[in-house]
Amino acid sequence: MDRLKPVKGRKALRVLLVLAALVAAYALVVAVSGYPPPQLRPSFALRAAAFRVHIVGGAVALVIGALQLRPASRGRHRWLGRLYVASVAAGMGAALLLTPFTDQGMTTHLGFGALAVAWGATTGLAFLRARQRQFARHREWIIRSYALTCAGITLRIWLPLLMLFSRGDWPFTYQLVAWLCWVPNLVAAELWLRRSAAARESQAAELG
Repeated sequence: MDRLKPVKGRKALRVLLVLAALVAAYALVVAVSGYPPPQLRPSFALRAAAFRVHIVGGAVALVIGALQLRPASRGRHRWLGRLYVASVAAGMGAALLLTPFTDQGMTTHLGFGALAVAWGATTGLAFLRARQRQFARHREWIIRSYALTCAGITLRIWLPLLMLFSRGDWPFTYQLVAWLCWVPNLVAAELWLRRSAAARESQAAELG
């Protein structure tokens, strides 16, 4: 992959990098210790290896994706980009294996399954556009991909809030978070991309 134009907003990027690092560290501790939250232990026990691959792949992608939004040398961006794609591929493949075993039935199966498919598709399209040297399109798809990678962050924000709101109703919380952890992320990324495109068109019209 070639170099991306960095996303503006240094403070926002710092916050994102800190959140990504914290979530990744927590995920790696879970992967190594083999002790996920109590509600997820039955699912973990059924597919422990896939669970660990998914956790590690997502954790690595979280940190690399945040680093990729910062200014970087061309060479560093390329090898980090390839590692990001490999991490997503591993995390997505494991997620698809885990989907039939997620807690709380069909609602979570569909929610997390759709997330895995969208995650893999957006990352694959970003990689393809980079290979075709369509770097503007590559950037759009990688932003969508990373918005889905950040489901690892938003899930951990939504879970305690929903548990508090529902007074500890785990089935309600987990079924809702299976969709809430990623759909708003993707919508926000799409709105940001459209706003950026409109701003560029407006600037071009003024210069023209």
